[in-house]
Order: sequence, then C-alpha cells, then structure tokens
Amino acid sequence: MKMGLEQIDDVIDLMDRAKAEYKDRVPSFNEAAFRGFLEESTWNPKSLVLVNKDVTAILILVVMPHPFTFTQVIKDLVWYSETAGAGVRLLKEAKVWVDEWGDSVFDAYLNTSMNDDKVDEMIQRIGLTKIGSQFSFREVVQ
Repeated sequence: MKMGLEQIDDVIDLMDRAKAEYKDRVPSFNEAAFRGFLEESTWNPKSLVLVNKDVTAILILVVMPHPFTFTQVIKDLVWYSETAGAGVRLLKEAKVWVDEWGDSVFDAYLNTSMNDDKVDEMIQRIGLTKIGSQFSFREVVQ
C-alpha cells in the first residue's frame, strides 16, 4: 500500500534496522533528509513509496530524466524487506504504477544487491526482465 504520513516514523525505524544489516553497503543515514524525502513523496506524483501493512518491507521508486534522451526513466531507490515474500508483493503492486506511465517513460529499473539465483527467478516470475548484473567499485565485505 502507498505509505501515508502517519507511517513515516515506522519507515524510518525500518530503514534504521536495514542500515545496521547493510552497514558496508549503505552510505551514512540522515534521518532529517530521509524524513523530508518521505514527506515530499506522499504528494509528488513522480515518487512512489510502498510499504506492507506491518511496515517490514519498503519499495521506493522515482521518475527521473533519462541521461541520454528527452524521456524519463523509473529507478528504484530502496527495495528492502524483513519479511519473506513482502518485498515481492510490493513489486507486484508497483508494476501497476509503472505501467500507468506508459510510453512517457523509457524503462523502469530495479536493482538488488542480493546475488542469488532464486531471487532473480522470483523477480522474473512476476514479469521483470533481467538485463545485467550489479557491481560495486568498492570492496564489499560479505
């Protein structure tokens, strides 16, 4: 479901827990900046913040200019879940929003830092197409 203003504190708590889990892959977390972004996202039609009922999963998508064309592209900023299956349910829900943009966006992209064939298969089963891999320029402790 779309995040409401009343859920912002719960979302910040969720991301604080995620930061602890992914401390080597997440830049410093500024709660005030994130709160401001979340508040703006509740009214900005180019942002989508989805959470599950218990706020243990989140997906943030934004529409932004494509760097090589005059069209737009949809990118994910955050996709995280503490609850098995909840993140996939958010992707299914987001697909409707992505499809509503139609030809006004060049494409929509989702990144995941999970290097797992099962995760790839799960994402592809709901209709997303794998187009590459994700790599980090920095050493990542796993």
